[in-house]
Amino acid sequence: MQVPQKATALPIKTGDRINLVRFENISFLESSDKYVYINTIDGQKHLTDQSLTALEEKLPSEFYRIQKSYIINKDRIKEMHRHFNSRYLFTMDDKANTRLTSGRTYHDSIKAEFGL
Repeated sequence: MQVPQKATALPIKTGDRINLVRFENISFLESSDKYVYINTIDGQKHLTDQSLTALEEKLPSEFYRIQKSYIINKDRIKEMHRHFNSRYLFTMDDKANTRLTSGRTYHDSIKAEFGL
């Protein structure tokens, strides 16, 4: 019996084509309205028809949800700062140095995840 291979990329359907976006090239995933965008470190945005929750189940452990609209790649965090109202501000190591704010309800889990 073969052991299934661990996924290394997210498949993104574009018309008849399927692009593979490597996990290490993903900075963060962002839910906006009814769409989910996969943001890469080089500044590209890929639209996917999958929900953030469905993608969260497929992603490896280096991806972490910091609020209901964002999942970040922990390997791509440049810096973290405490923010007001029990939030954290994450600066991502991508082309735009994207800044993302965590949700208040994620405060305790972020503290535990990052040993703060």
